[in-house]
Amino acid sequence: MILFFSGTGNSQYVAKRLWEGLGEVDAPIDIAELMRLRKKHISLAEGEKLGIVCPTYCWSLPSIVKEFLERVQLDVSDTPYIYHVATYGKSYAGTNFQIQDLLANKKLCLDFVACVQQPDNYTPLFDVTNMAEIHRLNEACEGKIDEIISLVKEKTVGEFGFSKRSKAITKLAARLYENRLRRTKRFTVENTCIGCGKCAWHCPVGAIELQEGHPVWIKDKCVMCLHCLHACPSFAIQYGSKTKEHGQYMNPKVNA
Repeated sequence: MILFFSGTGNSQYVAKRLWEGLGEVDAPIDIAELMRLRKKHISLAEGEKLGIVCPTYCWSLPSIVKEFLERVQLDVSDTPYIYHVATYGKSYAGTNFQIQDLLANKKLCLDFVACVQQPDNYTPLFDVTNMAEIHRLNEACEGKIDEIISLVKEKTVGEFGFSKRSKAITKLAARLYENRLRRTKRFTVENTCIGCGKCAWHCPVGAIELQEGHPVWIKDKCVMCLHCLHACPSFAIQYGSKTKEHGQYMNPKVNA
């Protein structure tokens, strides 16, 4: 079983490649959908592997992934092989520490971690208008994914591409993400909005509501996946002062 969360398709693509390469029967499962359905139990067959694929937000886990792993009950008949693949733009930091702690609370262990670099979609800081660089990053990750597939098939234990980072730094970064970077108050909507509602429909935590044909953020915090901004057909949604010039990005190998 492969569980994933993805804002702009990077982690979704990695999960899909893992699924194909590992020969899994069931397609990857979207954590956002499990949260919408209030799914509290996940059952693993005997000998079944569990993969958790998600992006790195501010050197830490996306809030929705953390909340899901806190609440879900993993029903297992044996000790499963569990692996985590973190996608990242500039730094993957210590998401493995967070997942290890969450699994330990369930008396389970994270066996293997790996990371895959892809274009960074956090456009309040990073620019995604260089199409040549975007293409290079998306192509360069293919070999890394192939290596991860081989290692997971062998049930490798350890770290692949992850350097050992300070758990304390990860905890500090997670607090920054939780207390400051998840705030929705800096979202704005330009008059080019066509009122399609795509942003509200796809928000993984229901933070957006269409009011009088325009999106309104009805929650103080969201995941900050920026799917609303990047998938907006008229690029009407902005966050802060830099996103307009930094462009939009959706993984070109995944249907938006």
